[in-house]
Amino acid sequence: MACPVNPLIIDAAQHQELEQMIKRPTTPQREVRRARIVLLRAEGKSQETVAVQIGVNRPVVVKWEKRFREAGLAGWAEARRSGRKPSVDVAIRAQIVTEVTQPPAGRTRWSSRAMAKAKGGVGPHRAASVAGQRPEAPFATNVQVVA
Repeated sequence: MACPVNPLIIDAAQHQELEQMIKRPTTPQREVRRARIVLLRAEGKSQETVAVQIGVNRPVVVKWEKRFREAGLAGWAEARRSGRKPSVDVAIRAQIVTEVTQPPAGRTRWSSRAMAKAKGGVGPHRAASVAGQRPEAPFATNVQVVA
């Protein structure tokens, strides 16, 4: 005999927020899918039924239901993943953004040359090679290759 379905219980405010999230055209589709999963589970449908109806596997339903039970909508934030670590520290990144958004005296914005000169960095003519990208060959070289 099948186990009884343990429905997900949500309050009216959460239900309304999830409905609005689904209707908003700017909501990312991954969040819309998560909201639909929670709403269908709140209606009392089984995990398997919700998985089939949404078009995902049952473990996906279990994962997002568990995250919603534990932390509500805040639990939907993407967790850190494996892979390359950020090359610039968060504090340094914040400092860069602050400096870039405050243009020099007498100007409305930074130019790449002015920023390089002020910070003692590399000018725009060398930025590609420093970033590890191969600079484009000069036009004369390209003409000789074609000819």
